[in-house]
Amino acid sequence: MAFIGFKVDGVNELTRSFSRFPKDVRQNINNASRTLAKEIADESRKTAAGQGRQASLAAQGIVSAAGRVPTIKLGGTQSLRSRRGRRVTRGDLIFGAEFGSNNFPQFPPRSPRAGRGNEGYFFFPTVKRMGGTIYKRYIDAVEDSLRKASSNG
Repeated sequence: MAFIGFKVDGVNELTRSFSRFPKDVRQNINNASRTLAKEIADESRKTAAGQGRQASLAAQGIVSAAGRVPTIKLGGTQSLRSRRGRRVTRGDLIFGAEFGSNNFPQFPPRSPRAGRGNEGYFFFPTVKRMGGTIYKRYIDAVEDSLRKASSNG
């Protein structure tokens, strides 16, 4: 599985403070986090479906994971058979399908440069597009969980 992080100021301090929260508050935050990650993963898979066979196969390995912040895993070790009979995994396909390649014809052309890397075709554009609303909804879920806990206790 690939791990790619996005920097959000203050998130480390926030998640460290979760250990002081009651268990039900932590559970509510984790559930909200998982729901938001699932939305990103679902939207990424929909976008990949229009990008061709390799992207569709690779995108099935985009899954949400449990965590204090919205977490998505890319790739996986599920074995697939190539047209040439070789065994490959979803993890082998994900980066070629996402960023393209100028050397391997089964992938789209290399995606345009963006900052220190490349734009991507389905996962990264989806995360960039949804990032602001996901951040706001995550912070709202944390505040809502804390409000509920303070009104109960």
